[in-house]
Amino acid sequence: MGRKPLAERLAGPEGDELKKSRERGVQVKNRDKPRRFPERWSAEEHEQFVEGVRQLGKGEYRQIAAQFVKTRTYQQVRDHAKHHYKTKGQSASGPKYEKFKWKPEEHKMFLEGVQELGKGKWTQISTDYVKTKTPQQVTSHAVKYYKKRKEPFSDREARKKELEARKRELDIKNARDVAESLVSMR
Repeated sequence: MGRKPLAERLAGPEGDELKKSRERGVQVKNRDKPRRFPERWSAEEHEQFVEGVRQLGKGEYRQIAAQFVKTRTYQQVRDHAKHHYKTKGQSASGPKYEKFKWKPEEHKMFLEGVQELGKGKWTQISTDYVKTKTPQQVTSHAVKYYKKRKEPFSDREARKKELEARKRELDIKNARDVAESLVSMR
């Protein structure tokens, strides 16, 4: 048994109440729990939002809703942030890690991590040595760093190249042996 069409509900015994609630901007789904349509943010609420972002940073919308914009829910604060930063051409999710060039100290810690743990342990290097960068940033840095140096960026890649070099040597040696045996057969 589904819900009655709107025309029938408006013509029924609760029709007048439903018409009034729709005019007020209240959607009656459950008579005990009327739900309002979203209201525009006041200038005061927006200022509270901006102050919350200034003190706590982007992405901390639960805390901003609880401490600064107490008239709005977490979802409303998050949605307001998305709209606010979209109009400014920015991202609403705050970077937990800075997206700037690597500092010399960070690179030094990266090299220490590689020396201690070996190539390819980027997640562990990120958590133990270069704590200001994500594992993905450490991996990307390693790829670029070793590409400039024309070295493999992981131990696995190094082993692969080493095996390929050995294979080429063996192929060359086998070719020489075959050539020598053919010459000696004449």
